[in-house]
Amino acid sequence: MHTKKKFMERRNHKRYVVKQGAYAASQPTATTIGPIIDISMGGLLFKYIFTNILDNEFSESLFLLGSLKHYTNNILFKIIDDFDDTNYPLSKSMQIRKRRIKFEDLSDSQRLELQHYIHGNS
Repeated sequence: MHTKKKFMERRNHKRYVVKQGAYAASQPTATTIGPIIDISMGGLLFKYIFTNILDNEFSESLFLLGSLKHYTNNILFKIIDDFDDTNYPLSKSMQIRKRRIKFEDLSDSQRLELQHYIHGNS
């Protein structure tokens, strides 16, 4: 007997794959910066290079999104997941990681900017 497990989608927002050239960075130091993989009105997933040299304590609380078409900043966020990208191992002291974040406490103007960003970059 063959049974299929039903998958229940828990996301509240549609995810969009972004065009090449869309980046995310933590502020104020921008030590965590990299290309966005996908984005929604609720959060995003992006890649970045992690080195053991940098202090990466996740203490930054603001995010910026940039591309040739649009830029927005000062977005509060919460880190949901941070993990190794095993498809691209570099070395023991430098590795490519992926970080999933959730946007928090967006104002009406930030929601509008984010909608414009998603529309212009996906």
